[in-house]
Amino acid sequence: DYLNWISLILEEGQAQGLFKKNINPVIVKRAIFGAVDEMALDWVLMKKKKYTMEEVAEQLCLMFIGGLQA
Repeated sequence: DYLNWISLILEEGQAQGLFKKNINPVIVKRAIFGAVDEMALDWVLMKKKKYTMEEVAEQLCLMFIGGLQA
């Protein structure tokens, strides 16, 4: 299940000092999944593509990883 996989990554990152200790993996995993789900759905339904999925992935990584880093 994707949500459990995301939680494990977040918890391991916290344990290794890579991610902030004050984030709640239960909340953050849903925020990440929700953002990815929304962007993918938007892209699929968009008649004229304004961006690529690669651009979406890059922007989401910048936003989430930058915000989670210790």
